[in-house]
Amino acid sequence: IGALRILDACVALMPTPESRKVEGVGKEGKPVMVFCNEKDHAVAQVLKTVSDPFAGRISYLRVFAGHLQSDGTYWNSTRGVPERFSGLFLPQGKEHVNIAEAWAGDIVAVAKLKETLTGDTLTARDHPVVLPALTVPEASIAYAIEPKTKGDEDKISTALHKLIEE
Repeated sequence: IGALRILDACVALMPTPESRKVEGVGKEGKPVMVFCNEKDHAVAQVLKTVSDPFAGRISYLRVFAGHLQSDGTYWNSTRGVPERFSGLFLPQGKEHVNIAEAWAGDIVAVAKLKETLTGDTLTARDHPVVLPALTVPEASIAYAIEPKTKGDEDKISTALHKLIEE
């Protein structure tokens, strides 16, 4: 009950992707405005990275401009390295639906990117743009951990490195 009203309210009250613009840094440190437009060059930012035991590292991207193709090579303008996509997919719960391309405004996922981490910007190589870094909220709780046995040190170290990557 009320699902259609909530969806209608979302359409009426929330901004569309086309109305959003982001200021990034282009070549030689010049400011560049990125508009959500399918005709511009590809610009996407990694929102989250998840370490999956079966698929490896999965990066969730938000496409700000242009479109991404599942078999394309894009430039990580934050780190200055190329990244090859092995396929794009839409995350739908535990399911992953393969897609051929993603357009401006889409949120998609890519598996097994080598150098790309959370917050990095992927663009067309000849039109690099670095979007502002994602802000991480301040921690509200802090805990200290220590291993119970000597063998647990390696396990804790591995788990902490995965958390840092994510």
